[in-house]
Amino acid sequence: MMAKAKSQPISPTNPQKRIDEHPAFLLGKHPTEDSFLASYGQQFVMLAAPPGTGKGVGAVIPNLLSYPDSMVVNDPKFENWEITSGFRASVGHKVYRFSPERLETHRWNPLSAINRDPLYRLGEIRTIARVLFVSDNPKNQEWYNKAGNVFTAILLYLMETPEMPFTLPQTYEIGSLGTGIGTWAQQIIELRSIGPNALSFETLRELNGVYEASKNKSSGWSTTVDILRDVLSVSAFFKVV
Repeated sequence: MMAKAKSQPISPTNPQKRIDEHPAFLLGKHPTEDSFLASYGQQFVMLAAPPGTGKGVGAVIPNLLSYPDSMVVNDPKFENWEITSGFRASVGHKVYRFSPERLETHRWNPLSAINRDPLYRLGEIRTIARVLFVSDNPKNQEWYNKAGNVFTAILLYLMETPEMPFTLPQTYEIGSLGTGIGTWAQQIIELRSIGPNALSFETLRELNGVYEASKNKSSGWSTTVDILRDVLSVSAFFKVV
């Protein structure tokens, strides 16, 4: 639905006061009247024009200043951030800039979304493993599945070890032990099978699977840990905590 933007009083405490069930998305200015054209629906809007023709100042920035709900913006030159982030923060929005190739960035830890409930955590971790450990050649997928099993064991261990960061970089640090991961798993099992810091049966089972795989020289253990390290080196070098 396209209509003239409704005239509503601006709240002194919130300049971005909601003006309808679906807030207005500004499309332009009326050609003959001193009013704006806006969409109040949930339809998609596409704007196409050559570079330097005013798409940002004419459409993107006005909506960033007027739209009262959450927004995700692809802003490679940070122009929209520099012009509008201060205003959006001043009216109550939490504003983040995620630019992992720069030092000036907010940080995001994808592992923080994992449900820590014992009923769900293993399934969610294995889902992440299936996403990360995918071979370009289906014939090699078995090795990637084995690397994903090691990844799963490491994450379960970190989840039950609160003094260590539950992050991909920390996972990579353990994964970089290479063929020594089997010895590491054996030591963890011996240290934390009983006592106040004992690991869950689930975690001990997964770590024992890592240890047993490392003892089988014909299982391609070195290939498994090489894949683990290679995949995590790509996944872990984003700026996350």
